[in-house]
Amino acid sequence: MMKKIVPPLLTLLLLGFHPSGSASDVYLQSLQGRLYSQPAFNATMIDELQKGAVMQLISQQKSWSEVRYQNKEGWISSYLIKATPPTKPVSLLTGEESESISDSARRRASVVTTAGAARGLAASERRARLGDDIRRSYLQLRKIERFSLGEEELNHFLATQDSAREERP
Repeated sequence: MMKKIVPPLLTLLLLGFHPSGSASDVYLQSLQGRLYSQPAFNATMIDELQKGAVMQLISQQKSWSEVRYQNKEGWISSYLIKATPPTKPVSLLTGEESESISDSARRRASVVTTAGAARGLAASERRARLGDDIRRSYLQLRKIERFSLGEEELNHFLATQDSAREERP
């Protein structure tokens, strides 16, 4: 009995069967993705998809995938899709924290700071040893590391880019 069941199960596994959906379903991983008429960014845009959109994969051509989305067929960058749904953000915070998250969050140290700490140098000693060019790079790196962009700001940026693109002749 077991010998009759095992070969078909192995065949299904090798062919990519999984019970959660069709093997040809793909999901948009980025916040937005555009569906084009041809495999090129300068082609006519058919539709704009949102994160988590489910598409059926038809074919692939280099870094482009031909997909079907809501009875529309088009091309999307293969870098934006995966065979698994996008993950949801996870938070360990319960909402009952009394202090500000930004005050208590650990900030990532720059490479220069980490290397200096490993050698036992204080911050002032590290900066004194750096040349002018490296010091400027260090300050720019600190500025970049402190920069963060929230989802709302990202959506606003995408919206302004779309409107600027429409205004061009």
